[in-house]
Order: sequence, then structure tokens, then C-alpha cells
Amino acid sequence: MGVLHSCEKEIPYLGDDVDKQLVLVSYIEAGDSKVRCSLSSTASILNDDDIVYFTNANVQIKKNGIVVGDAVSMGDGWYELEVDVLVGDVFSIEASQNGYESVAAITTVPAPPSNFELTELEIVDDEFSGAYRASLSFDDPSGADYYQLLVYEDSPFSSPYPIGFSSTNPIFQDDDGFGESEWYYNNDGFFSDELFEGDRAEFEIEYYSGSGDVKIQVIRCSREFYLYQKSVIKYQQTSGDFFAQPVQIFTNVESGLGVVGAYAFSEVDPM
Repeated sequence: MGVLHSCEKEIPYLGDDVDKQLVLVSYIEAGDSKVRCSLSSTASILNDDDIVYFTNANVQIKKNGIVVGDAVSMGDGWYELEVDVLVGDVFSIEASQNGYESVAAITTVPAPPSNFELTELEIVDDEFSGAYRASLSFDDPSGADYYQLLVYEDSPFSSPYPIGFSSTNPIFQDDDGFGESEWYYNNDGFFSDELFEGDRAEFEIEYYSGSGDVKIQVIRCSREFYLYQKSVIKYQQTSGDFFAQPVQIFTNVESGLGVVGAYAFSEVDPM
């Protein structure tokens, strides 16, 4: 993974009198032929202001320090620009809108996980049908890296959708140590390489499969992608809990909110 030079900060809630800010969100995929992003405004939690999605903003995209062009509005706050996304590319997005301070963010495109393998698949003998245990492994390079494990089902009757999985492996345990023996996830199985840095990661998961075709992905994501998603998940988990500490949503967007991150994935088909 390339070195990230993003302006990183955590944003606490600052009250209703703070000027509204731009919210820039982009997830850039290695191997894609487009860069997409959304641009909107913040909304106060103390009144009924609706979020505004901008369709006439100026959104400039740079690749490795060179201006590629201005992204085109696709409606509903979405912008895109055709550009090849290669491993190691450094992308920056700068956006401006009348009445708001301009925002900018930068990210580096990681390489996909190497040698991702399904080493064993067995049917779990329990009262439920369609339960499987999968043994998985992949190579982790030297240096800090961040991942997400995603299990999804591609049904002939619907679009692909994530399905839950469980694991007793401590790599999935969150920073607060929740879970005495087992931790469950849907599409939020984020983890770092802290426990296997520079080595081969090996772990087991269990999942339930319906009538669709199951795929398992391990996604290597940029640091800001990981930190933003982890903070959003923790916010959702503690929302409404009066005894929980306030959660600060991570952002790497300078002078605004949101995230610009990148990812690459490898995939196996258990069946």
C-alpha cells in the first residue's frame, strides 16, 4: 500500500450554530474505469433541515498530482469521471460549491490481497440447513494494512446482498473487546493486520447459505476507508444509548466531512 498523505481528523458535534459544511464521499476501486463521488451538505440534528445534494458543483479529480478533468454531474449529488484506476495511483478530489468552503481529500489505491484461498469447506452439523464452515487464508505484506471480509449471496431472484457470518478468531474482535467467545457480522467485518502483520492470515468463518450462489471477498482498503467505516459502525451501535460515550466520525476531508478512500478485493467461490 502506498503512503497516504491525507489530512486526517476526527470531527465532534459542534452545535447548531456552526456553518454548514460540504460532505464529500468517494470509494475508489482498483481496476475500475471511473471515479465516482457524492457531494452534499451537512444537516443539523436540532432542526428539520433536509440534506442538500448538489448537482452544479465544481469537482476536480487529480491522478498522481496531474489534473485528469472535472467530474460530470449524474444527478442526486453524484459525480463521475472516466479514468483508469490502477494499483498505487494517488487520487485527490477537490470540490467547491457557492456558499460553502471548498473541500479536498486524497487517497492511495491499494493492491488486492495476495493468494486468497479457500482451504477447506465443510457442512456444519446443526439443526439448521445450509450452514457451512470455511477455512480461509491470504498473504499479508509488511506494513500496516486494513481489510474487510464480506460474504454475499447472488440470487437469481434479486441483486447480490451481504449475508451474516460468525467467527471466533480474535482478528474480528473490536477495540472494546465486545463478545465473550463469538462475534457476528453482516457487512461490517473490518479488521487490521495487527495480529498477523507480514505473515499469512488464516481463519475460519461460519455462514448460512440459501438458494443463491455464495461468494466470499477479502477487501484490502486504505486506512481512511477503514477508520471511517469503523467509526460509522460504532456510531450506529451506540446510537440511542444514553450511557455510551459520544462517537466521533472519522473524516479525511479537509475543511469538510466525509471520506475519500480506496480499495481492492480478491474473491473465492466456496461451491
